[in-house]
Amino acid sequence: MRSLIFAAALGAISSPAVSAASAATEAAVVKPSEAEALAFMQVYSPADLRRKAELSILEQNFVPGMRKNPDTATLLDTYPNLGPELIKALASQIDIYMKEYNDGFYPRATTLVRQSLSKDDVRELTSFYNSASGRKMLRMAAENIDPSEIIERATKNEKIDEGVAQRQTIRSGITAIAQLSDDERAEFFQLAQSPAGQHLKAMLPQLRSIQTELMNNPGPAFQASASKAMAAAFKRVTGFDPSEAKGK
Repeated sequence: MRSLIFAAALGAISSPAVSAASAATEAAVVKPSEAEALAFMQVYSPADLRRKAELSILEQNFVPGMRKNPDTATLLDTYPNLGPELIKALASQIDIYMKEYNDGFYPRATTLVRQSLSKDDVRELTSFYNSASGRKMLRMAAENIDPSEIIERATKNEKIDEGVAQRQTIRSGITAIAQLSDDERAEFFQLAQSPAGQHLKAMLPQLRSIQTELMNNPGPAFQASASKAMAAAFKRVTGFDPSEAKGK
């Protein structure tokens, strides 16, 4: 008897009448404009916080990452100024990196928002992340990024997969939430449990996929300028030109 009930239920779910009702409901959802979707992504994933986080990760983790490789660890011991000079060389190229990242990220993220969120979702989410509590949440998350897995992959010349990006996001989010006041935390959880918050949560894997792809494939201008700056720093400290060594 139960199987007949299930069969009838499945039949009803797939009936033309239900499909038509579903399509009508979907058609009634008002989507955000391109400008609204872009404005939300610029609030939710602000370029200035990402720039600051990238520089912090570089300054705190570049030399420890180099020390994981015995050959580069020996270089650092032989030339104590090498690490700081390489960091300065890379940091000097951050604006080139950020321009190419932003040019690749925001248009795709804007399209994703328009596909995934309603106009009301975007209005509610933008309002929260523009508030003092929302900005604090984003700032705390950016300041508490744990790049250990990413650094580990980099030292092995391995790609960053979405699992690494997801774990990094979860760790920084948990740390950020812990640093909120009770009232701020309640405000955040209220948003997270709302339809807008749930729709954002469902969209996040696709958003992380875009970010991961861009992290794994820095733009050509940055690759060229960073390579040149790093080679110049290396030669300045050691007296050797790495580009000449590669040519031999």
